[in-house]
Amino acid sequence: MKDVIKIIILYLINITILSGQISPYKRKINKGNEYFDKKKYEEASNMYREAISKRKDKPTDEAQYNYGNSIYKLNNFDHAISIYENLVNSTKDEKIRSRAFHNLGNSYYQKNDYKNALEAYKKALILNPEDSETQYNYARTYSKIKAGLNQNNNSSQNSNESKDENTRQKSNSSDENKSEKKVEMDEKILENMLKYIESKDQSIQEKVRNKEKKKNKSVKNEKDW
Repeated sequence: MKDVIKIIILYLINITILSGQISPYKRKINKGNEYFDKKKYEEASNMYREAISKRKDKPTDEAQYNYGNSIYKLNNFDHAISIYENLVNSTKDEKIRSRAFHNLGNSYYQKNDYKNALEAYKKALILNPEDSETQYNYARTYSKIKAGLNQNNNSSQNSNESKDENTRQKSNSSDENKSEKKVEMDEKILENMLKYIESKDQSIQEKVRNKEKKKNKSVKNEKDW
């Protein structure tokens, strides 16, 4: 009995020592994660902010990324943008940078700033071309931009404008040409992306068919046996 009590006491001492080894900085992050999982984003953001304040010289990527996510969940997109932009410029972890660019794109998208959203998604895809969520968001954002350009082109063609207005449009023709070239470039990127997704789908379907063939062959052999 005494041996059992000694073991329990030693266990409790070890737990106390280990808990003491966790820095206040890490405890704040862990607490923030708990709040975030419970969808208490205000409390989570406070914990992450306090953690970062304890290491102003060099906060971890985890703290900054989670802080940005909690601020995004609070619909404070301008603040989230500033956090994600700082993170993509400071982190050396490509996975963190890719996810930060993705969320940066989401923040711009929520502000209807589709141009900057598209650029952010594009940078995320350069780092992680197989991210299906970013591929989808890129295509959705591109379609928004293209729809807006088509609408502007249709309205300009159907309107009856004065000579002064025509002169103004000519002066801006170079900017329109630049925009058209940009759209053409994005169309090529989107086309390549769709081809990539299609090839992935075909590859998966082929694997499924091969698996079914092997299964059917196995069943047939069992019957013959």
